[in-house]
Amino acid sequence: MRLLYLTMKGYPPKTADHVYVLQLCRALSKIADTTLVVRTASPEIADVKTIEVPMVTKLRRRFGRTLSFAWWFLRFVRADRERCRDCVFIVNDFNLMMVVVAFRVLFRFPYRIMTDMHLMTDSFKDTLAVRGSDYVLATSKTLAGAIERKFPSARGKVHVVYGGVDYAPYEALRDTDKVALRRELRLPENKILFGYIGYFKVLKMEKGIHTMVEALPHLSKEYALVCVGARRNEKEIYGVQAASLGVTARSLIIDAQPHHVVPKYLRAMDVIVIPYLNAPHFRRYGFPMKVWEYLASGVPIVYARLPVIEEVLEGKGVAFKPGDPVSLAEAVQKAASHPAHPSREAEYSWDAKAQRILSILQSDSAV
Repeated sequence: MRLLYLTMKGYPPKTADHVYVLQLCRALSKIADTTLVVRTASPEIADVKTIEVPMVTKLRRRFGRTLSFAWWFLRFVRADRERCRDCVFIVNDFNLMMVVVAFRVLFRFPYRIMTDMHLMTDSFKDTLAVRGSDYVLATSKTLAGAIERKFPSARGKVHVVYGGVDYAPYEALRDTDKVALRRELRLPENKILFGYIGYFKVLKMEKGIHTMVEALPHLSKEYALVCVGARRNEKEIYGVQAASLGVTARSLIIDAQPHHVVPKYLRAMDVIVIPYLNAPHFRRYGFPMKVWEYLASGVPIVYARLPVIEEVLEGKGVAFKPGDPVSLAEAVQKAASHPAHPSREAEYSWDAKAQRILSILQSDSAV
């Protein structure tokens, strides 16, 4: 069996999704013949077998990328039709999914398709992705349920696969002194730090950072807020909010950091927060991949009480009412005085996630 993960991303990694695809392919490469198909490769991914797809530069950016991949894909599959009988194409890009599904229908190619689905578009793309795939991976039971309700015929080929995280960096920091980490990262040493690490927006939607800033006036002066992940003018936006509330001295908004630094910031905190809002995206399928990193860190967790997050974190953290700064402040105080629920469960690792995916491919008879 040959696995090819298709993405229009260029490397080096720039977003959490870049890291997700790369880490998953690294794990799959340990147990199966796996190739990562990308727009551009870089030395950072030299340990993974890759194929670079030449771009049609004169066309409009997004359309040009899709057309370039379509042309490459057609030539790749037609070069050896029989070889593709043993190929499984894994895709988490809806535009690429349309190409892979359409070509299989038009030319009756014998390859299999696995959609790595993190959300629904509420458009015809969902129909093509679900009905045209042999396997659908969902990041949560909530998302899987939404898919099956919309497409009852998909029952049996939708699989919930949790994870993943690399535990090694967190284990290496397990006994590291918080004060030493805070000095290294230039964080307040004598405060109770609660914070968030990750981009502040998803699909142009704010993730709830403003709720964290609004919670500060409801906490004593021994508490300080640290949010890491600012881009563009976000430091200024939340800085103005903090100033309007009189908590500038206790709020620290930090630019986005390289992924390898994330474990240090997490371990330096006293409480870490998933502040998602009670909005359709977050209720239905906004499952944050950082859940696995938060659990691996061993730091007390506070999370917005949304079913999609409670699937995993119920009983492992303190919940608060989404968008309610008073409720958040109370949850932070409670979490700061209670031990964490660190996850050392192998089921959340990248290797376990990859093994689960391979077992689905090996056991499922769908073609």
